[in-house]
Amino acid sequence: MIPFTEEIYWNHFALYYDAIWPIPLMAVLLGVASLALLPFSRRWFGLGVSTFLAAQWFWTGGVYFLLHYGQLVWAAPVFAVVFFAQGVLITWSGAALRRLEPEFRQSPTGWLGIGLCILALCIGPLMGPDWKQSPLFGVTPAPVALYSLGIVLLNKRRGPIYLLPIPLLWVIWEAMTLWMIGSFDGFFLSLADTFARRVEILSGA
Repeated sequence: MIPFTEEIYWNHFALYYDAIWPIPLMAVLLGVASLALLPFSRRWFGLGVSTFLAAQWFWTGGVYFLLHYGQLVWAAPVFAVVFFAQGVLITWSGAALRRLEPEFRQSPTGWLGIGLCILALCIGPLMGPDWKQSPLFGVTPAPVALYSLGIVLLNKRRGPIYLLPIPLLWVIWEAMTLWMIGSFDGFFLSLADTFARRVEILSGA
């Protein structure tokens, strides 16, 4: 049973952003830059993306879960440990072993990876009532998990698959949370409405 209502869930994001602004804006700008640089990726790029990705997991575990989300859910410290563990795995794999080197490839896996990264950047306003009451990129769990899945799928070499389970499990947990507070249908209706608007704009162009 989720110990909060839908209204409390969305409102807690606004309180969180008031406390950490302008960190969310900086995270979004870095995320956009990381995707824009994909076609020009070099060896140093993999190290930069790995560092950026690990920082998101450490920040979300420490600042979001321990200092903020813990006011809503008793299990927040457990979630923080899981996010710290993922941050360590990314640091070890990407920075120490240099096994995380994303690059864009015109393949189903490449397009899926790009799609997940873009979704991570845009998913917030699609989920919540407005952008201030929604999970924003880089500083909240759902976008961090989606971006991680996208980066791993864009990796130059296959894997490292051990970076996939925690993000996948969190995406499932997030979907269950939305369903239990009654926002799951609203998310897909918002997504469909956004898609329909884009089609209408393109058709009229």
